[in-house]
Amino acid sequence: MRLDCNPSADHSNLLDEKAVLQTKSWVADCLSLTMRILASREDGGKNTNHFDTFGRTLVANRIRLYPGFDRLRPSFQSDDPVFDSAGTEDFASQHLDFHQCLQNVDGGEPLSTNDWSSGTRAYARLVHRITRRRRFFATSKGYFGIGPSDTQVGDKLCAFIYCPTPYLLRAMKREAFRLVGEVYVHGVMYGEALKWLDDRRKKMRQWIIE
Repeated sequence: MRLDCNPSADHSNLLDEKAVLQTKSWVADCLSLTMRILASREDGGKNTNHFDTFGRTLVANRIRLYPGFDRLRPSFQSDDPVFDSAGTEDFASQHLDFHQCLQNVDGGEPLSTNDWSSGTRAYARLVHRITRRRRFFATSKGYFGIGPSDTQVGDKLCAFIYCPTPYLLRAMKREAFRLVGEVYVHGVMYGEALKWLDDRRKKMRQWIIE
């Protein structure tokens, strides 16, 4: 299952009223798909922090766009990491604050983001940049993520040895595959998928990529 790309991400300014309203609708669709997928898991999603996982996915687990000073988060040091690979950042609170700000926008009043905290604006900026021309998708095994705009139903989620991120492959002719692009899927990043081999839940295989 896949959703269209975030239409607001092509706006030069996420805080433009039209862009915010589009983002509000798109995020709601993504969250609805996420909740359906989590409910379909064997554990019913009970072992997942829904909003933390969803919040991380929308920004591909990024704390900031690039290394260096962040004027919206001045407490960050220039050598602080770009990604929260250690899982210490509270993305649930960031997303819920952002979600609340979106709910307060109804299109009937002039848009004002003066009440948005610097952290909320920083998270909104990440959503704006990371979701640009990228699709939110879910897999038949109960995972969800964000990937290339060309993501299609039937693409295969694959984790390659020595690669920190998983990729999507698309079946071509003669058992060959085409590389669609890298994706962010919570629970499959940073070598986590290799645990599937240890648990014998998955087997290693070779792919022919044209």
